[in-house]
Amino acid sequence: MADTRNVTDARAHESASYHGIGTSRRRMFDDERPLTRGQALGFGALTGSAITVVMLVLALAIGAAFGQWNEGMAYCLSFIVAGVAGGVLQQAWFSPNVALKLHYPARMAGFGFTYPIVLVGCAVLGAWMPTDSPVAWLEFLGTFIAIFAIISGLFAIRFRREGSTYSELLAAYRAKRENEVGNDHAAR
Repeated sequence: MADTRNVTDARAHESASYHGIGTSRRRMFDDERPLTRGQALGFGALTGSAITVVMLVLALAIGAAFGQWNEGMAYCLSFIVAGVAGGVLQQAWFSPNVALKLHYPARMAGFGFTYPIVLVGCAVLGAWMPTDSPVAWLEFLGTFIAIFAIISGLFAIRFRREGSTYSELLAAYRAKRENEVGNDHAAR
């Protein structure tokens, strides 16, 4: 029984880490379950990215305070807002610790509705495209929908594969458990 449980625990832990459920920071210094090299490098990249965003926001604030605000700074700020808002909305709609108790399609729809609103605001702020061109806006929203559909499809494929793997492991565990219970009854 220990072997099946360990495999199941390892897969559940791996899935939790992949989906951001676990806390990498805590695991960074955990001698019992240290991060893999890839996880540690990924954690470093995320930490470095967060530091970069803070530095850029400070630079933008200092530039604005000294009257140096320009189109390039607005462009930079618009990308920072788009990236941070995307991460926050992703957690708000999909994290089990934050999200409403909605079915997955409702969460997808919620994210798919709210994030383009933020992106449109960022596009206006950063002048990503001409604001008076309906064709540019239709292409922008069409590109968002296409990217969203592709990423959603890839996640659906991955979840389907993980689900079948978990189902197989659970079936093996239950079969082994039934054999153990049957052997215990036969021994009595």
